[in-house]
Amino acid sequence: MAKRLFISDLDGTLYWDGRQFTGQATPESLAAIRRWREAGNLFAVATARIHLYRESLTRELGFPVDYLGSNGADLLFTDGERETHPTSIHDFLTVCDWARERGIDGTAKIYTGGQWVNS
Repeated sequence: MAKRLFISDLDGTLYWDGRQFTGQATPESLAAIRRWREAGNLFAVATARIHLYRESLTRELGFPVDYLGSNGADLLFTDGERETHPTSIHDFLTVCDWARERGIDGTAKIYTGGQWVNS
């Protein structure tokens, strides 16, 4: 049987179940992920959080994860490969302006000058 892949934000920012937001995976989610992997499937995390969050996730889950961080701008794989997908400051500001004009409640991030900048 072919392996299946499940990708989740895991910390509740995309799917909120009505509980107080903690920014961490629920015990039910962790148990489901472990069952999924025990069945031979693959699991990865997609998040707006920067790469440093991956370390705490690995500890919490008990296994290393493929990590699509910074909204897909920074990809870290369990085989050690890393890809970054930078964008220009112009495009970043265009997205920020577009969201603000539409009243969208969100956070945009860009890595520039050796630091993360949020809007």
